[in-house]
Amino acid sequence: MKFYRIVAIIAMYFSLSACTESGSGDGDKPDSTLKIRLTDSSVKRQNISAVEIEIFKVEARHNGEFTTVYERSEIYDVFVLGSGVIEDLAQVPVKSGLVDQLRIYIASAYVFMEDGTIHELQVPSGAQSGLKVAINPGLSIIPGGVPYEFILDFDLYHSLIPIGSPNNPQTISGFHFQPVIKVANKSYHANIYGQAYSDMCTSLPQDDLPIRMNLVSAFRNGELVASTQTNNEGKFMFVGLEPGEYDVVIEAPLHKAIHAFREVSSVTDARITTRLAGKCVSLAGRVFSVENLDEEGVYVLEGALVQMYDRSGNLLDETLSAYDGAFKFSRRFEEDLSLVVSEELHYDSQLDLSVDELYSPLSVRLESKL
Repeated sequence: MKFYRIVAIIAMYFSLSACTESGSGDGDKPDSTLKIRLTDSSVKRQNISAVEIEIFKVEARHNGEFTTVYERSEIYDVFVLGSGVIEDLAQVPVKSGLVDQLRIYIASAYVFMEDGTIHELQVPSGAQSGLKVAINPGLSIIPGGVPYEFILDFDLYHSLIPIGSPNNPQTISGFHFQPVIKVANKSYHANIYGQAYSDMCTSLPQDDLPIRMNLVSAFRNGELVASTQTNNEGKFMFVGLEPGEYDVVIEAPLHKAIHAFREVSSVTDARITTRLAGKCVSLAGRVFSVENLDEEGVYVLEGALVQMYDRSGNLLDETLSAYDGAFKFSRRFEEDLSLVVSEELHYDSQLDLSVDELYSPLSVRLESKL
């Protein structure tokens, strides 16, 4: 997988019309600067390892005329962006006026699947006339060295339409590419950054583990306006939000959902760092064998593998029974789960447990194969 970072800043001046040059009234005031950046804050599709997009030019409509602000062929893996990861495209000086549209020229695009399959994407008008992205509201530039910033939020989840069943990767023969790009204008829009942890049933922050690949939703006035997910470090990011108050909901299996209310504006980004909690119990028990009798007359089995699964079949934790057949899990529980106990010389045993049953010691009996 290739991933190239920009190592040079492209400096190009906007070419203004003769009318603008003669009547702007800027005098000797220095030009302002405009930075253009790239990210993807959408939920990631499963079974994809990379999405490489080759961008060779970006144009901006400034005072009604298009001018090249970026001209350099680079390949970006947009799939790894998001959750606070933003790639710089360009930083250019700019004179006063209105910027209200971008054109993004794409030479090629490919989707790399986890099984090694590569799908080429057909980019509609991407190399000829460019993808037209409206900036709403438009950015009004004033002179005097003021920094401005656009973040291009490349929504891969809605841009890639699977050909086949999205729930069965083996049936996917390719993707329709319908680019969905939102422009976040830092002079108007707001961003929310955050990081979510699990407290792992302790009061010590150093024991926390990041909540990985879980849904994070932003609501405004009770309506869902954006969704994203945490990365492997538990980080997440929303970009291009309208100013106002948001209810950011972070959900994770076996944890209580967290509601974080934040008032955001174009002046200040909101940051959320939170520890998710659920029901904390010690799930404990002993494993017995009907064949092995110890000195005390209790059938115990040492070294049995005890695995804990959620009801979707995802492995949550595992341990081995001790010399006295005892096992114990200490973590947070909010959903029903299953225990699978196995040992080489015995038949497996599965216990389907409700949350209410987790408070009582368990007794697991394995039948010998001998």
